[in-house]
Amino acid sequence: MDTVQLPSLGRGADSPSIRAMALTRIDCFFWNGPQAHEGRYIALNPRHSPGCLIVAGSEAGRESIGGQVASKMALEQFAAGALTYFQECPSPTPGREPSLEALERAFKEANSSVYEFGHKLAAGGRLAASLFGLVIDSRLAAAGRVGDGGAYLGRGGELFPFFDTAGGGGEDTDRFDRGVGLSSVVTVELASVALQPDDSIFIFSRTLQSRDEHALLDLIRLGAPESFKDYTEFMQNLCDDSDDIVYASLCRIGPETVYLDRGLRAV
Repeated sequence: MDTVQLPSLGRGADSPSIRAMALTRIDCFFWNGPQAHEGRYIALNPRHSPGCLIVAGSEAGRESIGGQVASKMALEQFAAGALTYFQECPSPTPGREPSLEALERAFKEANSSVYEFGHKLAAGGRLAASLFGLVIDSRLAAAGRVGDGGAYLGRGGELFPFFDTAGGGGEDTDRFDRGVGLSSVVTVELASVALQPDDSIFIFSRTLQSRDEHALLDLIRLGAPESFKDYTEFMQNLCDDSDDIVYASLCRIGPETVYLDRGLRAV
């Protein structure tokens, strides 16, 4: 890849001029892989207003009923934790980073629930799931993962990974040596970036291999994906060689749009 550092990547963005103006349009697409039954995903808007989005995906850590239970519970409790945060903080507050705070709350809730449920069944440490989450709010995108999962920012014809991709997607990599539910304390990889109009965020259930990253970079340099059709064609081509992507998502930001929430009646 030509670039490996996400612009302004870190624990948060501190640009008041960018964060002061909320994004008003986010288009979100999903794709199911050949093994879609092994993964789950959700998308929701906790503020019920333009410019806010939560996307999460989970994949069973082991090929068993227990792994499927862990995956479903992790996703449900992730959503519950994030929604609780936004209920307690119904509007953006200056000086706070709701995307990161909601993400941390959601992962904590998901891990605690899966871990405690596993111990109730005397299956502690055997119920686990890979979990990825993305929260967009106040023009800040925050991504987190426990286990596998890939996220990339497309901007200006370049591609930037949210997370370290060294060794990612390799055949010798144990994709489930970490996951929610394995321990009472979970370590989450976090990254955040201030968004700009026309940004694209690509999400995959696993870290892409180098050849797939190059293919994705070629796609965005051609100006695609401009439509859901472009995206699904790319995913289909990608999975001709790789059948272990169980879900994927594309979030397109902007252009800035004004939405009217009530009509005006002539007097």
